Amino acid sequence: MAKEEVKTDLWVASQLKDCNIKFDAQGSHIKEIDEALRTASKKARVKLGTLSMWL
Repeated sequence: MAKEEVKTDLWVASQLKDCNIKFDAQGSHIKEIDEALRTASKKARVKLGTLSMWL
């Protein structure tokens, strides 16, 4: 299952690049969003997604 998720993440990344959409591979360059993602993942014990688009 993990390999399929990696394949999907790489495919999404290539699609975003093709469309000239900037993204962070993990987290966000926006301080508030990055903090919310880090905090939420620890509180809920949920794995943080691998792609976060820049707003």
